Amino acid sequence: MFIWGDSFHQRSTQGLEADYNEGGLRLVNIDKKTNAFRIKWLTYLISLDTSYIEYYLSNELISDNCSKMGFDLLKGYTTKYTKTIKNTFYKNAILAWQKLKIRFAPMNTLSIKNLWIYENILLQKDDGRVYKPPANYGFTRRRRDIPYLF
Repeated sequence: MFIWGDSFHQRSTQGLEADYNEGGLRLVNIDKKTNAFRIKWLTYLISLDTSYIEYYLSNELISDNCSKMGFDLLKGYTTKYTKTIKNTFYKNAILAWQKLKIRFAPMNTLSIKNLWIYENILLQKDDGRVYKPPANYGFTRRRRDIPYLF
């Protein structure tokens, strides 16, 4: 809704975001812009070396949940682990990353050799199904139950 003169006019958000040629006002979609900034921040963080303080602090904030995966969540794990992140900024950033279906592509086998194989879409069985945990532990990752691919 916007005010023009002394009267109120209702317009849909799609109409406001449309281009001038289509009769719109070419306004920015704030949600899309916010998600783009979040994803840009995540790509910056994962490009850093692990010795940088920004990487360390953000990884700790993401790991402050019951799965303790940190930035490994961006490497193809299901969204059930993302929903347990306590920090809302990083939770929303990773949800935006997963909503856009940005996929991690491993450079070589060494880059994924220490990933947890369960619930990871990069590591699948021969028939294309994702490995499921052997017992129902909820979201808890137990060190003794974490086999690796290699």
